[in-house]
Amino acid sequence: MDITKIVLLSLAGIFLGVQLKGSRQEFSFYIGIVLSMVIFGAGMDKLGAVLNGFSQIKGFMGEQYTYFSILLKVIGITYLCEFACSVCKDAGYSSVAGQIELFGKLTVLLAGMPVILAVIQTIQEFAL
Repeated sequence: MDITKIVLLSLAGIFLGVQLKGSRQEFSFYIGIVLSMVIFGAGMDKLGAVLNGFSQIKGFMGEQYTYFSILLKVIGITYLCEFACSVCKDAGYSSVAGQIELFGKLTVLLAGMPVILAVIQTIQEFAL
């Protein structure tokens, strides 16, 4: 049901933004930003249920949860960077969006470094 409301709100906002784009372009831009924030906020409301599910998974996984938490961090980083890049591109700041993408990629690499190191250590153990 919530997805229907979000889709209808998005379509109404887009139609209003298109109507205003010819005469009041700044209002069209503001409508796009507000729609993005509302949709992002609605997604954050769902985050509590997702975190509850992940805590149950953590109980099942026990000690092996470390790599799963790294995966969750990487997913969170990519979602946030994608959202920020989309807003920047819609605002006409493609260069800022490119910098956010680069920073996001470096952050993902840094977050995944323990996994890379564990793989290298496992390979070294097999080689000896």
